[in-house]
Amino acid sequence: MKFNFKFVQNKKIFFIFTAVCVIIGLASMIFRGFYWDVDFAGGTEITYTVDNEGFVAADELDTFEEIARGVVGDKINVVQLAGANEIIIKSLELDETERDAIRTGLETHYREAYGLPALEVEEPETEATETETTETEATETEATETEVAETEATETEATETEATETETTETEATETEATETEATETEATETEATETEATETEATETETAETEKVETIVKIVGFDSVSGSVSKDLRDSAILSAVVAVILMLAYITIRFQFSSALAAVVCLCHDVFMILAAYSILQIPMSSSVIAVILTILGYSINATIIIFDRVRENVRLVKNATFAEKVNISINQTLMRSINTTITTLLTIGLIYLMGVQTIKEFSFPLIVGIVAGLYSSVCLSGSLWTIFKRKNERIK
Repeated sequence: MKFNFKFVQNKKIFFIFTAVCVIIGLASMIFRGFYWDVDFAGGTEITYTVDNEGFVAADELDTFEEIARGVVGDKINVVQLAGANEIIIKSLELDETERDAIRTGLETHYREAYGLPALEVEEPETEATETETTETEATETEATETEVAETEATETEATETEATETETTETEATETEATETEATETEATETEATETEATETEATETETAETEKVETIVKIVGFDSVSGSVSKDLRDSAILSAVVAVILMLAYITIRFQFSSALAAVVCLCHDVFMILAAYSILQIPMSSSVIAVILTILGYSINATIIIFDRVRENVRLVKNATFAEKVNISINQTLMRSINTTITTLLTIGLIYLMGVQTIKEFSFPLIVGIVAGLYSSVCLSGSLWTIFKRKNERIK
């Protein structure tokens, strides 16, 4: 199929459209800024899961956020879907106490929502303490009554005759020994009872702890924490990697073609990167470490399409006679147009399915890729040839 679109001749239309897109992107970057994820801003990312058949994570995002904010306040940045029963909470730096407090709040809420019994770990200890206190009071009362009875018996015995004092003394000694024996046996019995109760209390506490562990429905299955210094190093590495890639491509295209074509290709690459960043800002897609992979992927994808067009231009410069350089560039773009479109559509089918079928974190990676692929097709077909024509003309004038 042959095309004859006037890409170079209508370059002003494409430049105006590009300028409008750039202005919109700049306005969004200035007034809305970027949503920096944990990787770049530093903070905590926690993945919670709820083990209950009635739990649908997609319907519980607002509930999760409300409970989490009720515990740690404005430290929560975003709550997003991670899986069928998994939800990610991204926030500023949270310590272990705060993470457990959020989990406890979620646990309490969902146990009530699903009609599950509340987890009570400390109640058995309280009941055991009350029992021990009651037993102690009873023991003290019995000891007091025994002392009063012994005092009264002593006073009565003092009023009896001297003849019976010896017998009474012996009887009292016998009774005293019996009383001491009974007291010893009573203390041993109470000690054994106390030890038995303590053992039963410990067993109850152990069983309760095991029950709580088994019945816990809210769990932390993923945790990631990045400090501010690490995130700064990651941002610097992302910028450095993109700059180095562009410089190397500039050198390569200059060697293979000429400097004017290399300059045009680099401008197109900058356009593609800018459109990706504009999409991140306008849609407030979290800027995570995946943005590095997205940018480098689009740089390689876009430069490939541009080099194919430039290679065809170099061939047509020798083959096509009686035509200006701008006309040869236009012919080359039309000759490679179907190939560029087919390649882009094939790639978009794959990335599009990943976006539709993936979870939130996959969508945050695949959607900027889609934007970059479309921007790369547009810049390669509609901008690169026209820019090469302009830069070549200016270079010739300088010479």
